[in-house]
Amino acid sequence: MPELPNLFCGFFEGLRGMICIVVKLTLCY
Repeated sequence: MPELPNLFCGFFEGLRGMICIVVKLTLCY
């Protein structure tokens, strides 16, 4: 059970990072 929250945290962290990059690219261009 303790492994699930860690996986979700990493997954959402990666998603947030990707969204940040997309937003930055959109704002830049």
